[in-house]
Amino acid sequence: MASPRTDVATTPLAYLEPVGLSPVEANAILALAGRNNSTVQWQRPPPDSAPDVYVAHLRSVDLPEDGTDSIPPWSIDRYPPRVVVDERGRYQGRPVCLVGGCENNHLAWNSKDAESIGELNAGLRFAAAQLSRQRIRYALARAAWLNRDTWATSRLHLLSHGQVMAMIDPASGQVHLRRSATAMQLERVALQVLPARPVAHSPDFEILPMASVLWELARRCNEEALPRLLPPALLKSRLMRASPLPVPMADLDEQSQMILGELDQTPLTVAQLRSKCKLPEPTLTRALAGLAISQATRAVSTGLSAQRIFGHMLGWLPGWQR
Repeated sequence: MASPRTDVATTPLAYLEPVGLSPVEANAILALAGRNNSTVQWQRPPPDSAPDVYVAHLRSVDLPEDGTDSIPPWSIDRYPPRVVVDERGRYQGRPVCLVGGCENNHLAWNSKDAESIGELNAGLRFAAAQLSRQRIRYALARAAWLNRDTWATSRLHLLSHGQVMAMIDPASGQVHLRRSATAMQLERVALQVLPARPVAHSPDFEILPMASVLWELARRCNEEALPRLLPPALLKSRLMRASPLPVPMADLDEQSQMILGELDQTPLTVAQLRSKCKLPEPTLTRALAGLAISQATRAVSTGLSAQRIFGHMLGWLPGWQR
């Protein structure tokens, strides 16, 4: 059996949505973005999911200094659709990667032009830098997950040049993150495994729920790693919704909220959820993995839930090991 320590990608997925671009331009940009993965792995978001970043051509963008005209930005009389970017460079609350700034005309984005490609890559690097919160949580979750065999007896320290950047405490279900820590530091940490003991609170650290950090891992890990996050026992059991939820409902994506809504009525098997939710299989698998690893859902069968070690975060360890 392949080692679970090698199948979770180092770089997280980040979701990029073209807007105001032709299908040809959008496909070319997504293809190039997929190869620009030094800090994140770009791909299109799942259906009905919000992106992390939009990409748009300058010909379709209204900037704050441009002012407004009599035709609202959502009017059907506008073509191509307008992208209204605010003073922070955001559209619908998300960062925007702009292309087209190095062109003599704005007829079409040229995927063969080296300067245009360089502009896109620079924009994507800048956009990835704005996703520091997501990258930090993914790095924390990945470190925790790859060392889950130590959870019962240990806590994990993540070090950068000898300084503690984060402490992962499975016994309390908490992650202590240094407030000044950057995504780049956490992506390059050294690991120190120490005996489990309570972590003294320090104002230099913020406390994150381990459940929400692990949910970020399921949302952003490579698709090949998802089966590792789903305990086999979970797939054979009826599922119930945890109460209270370890992750706030508002922090979950629409697919996860849909599943929890179905489980509000009655416990269901994965096959029943598949039939009721009618989600694409990869989308369903990712949502189930996130709900399982964060313990937002649990197996009804007492065999799995009775094997907790330290609190709710350790309840899935027996299932993962099967």
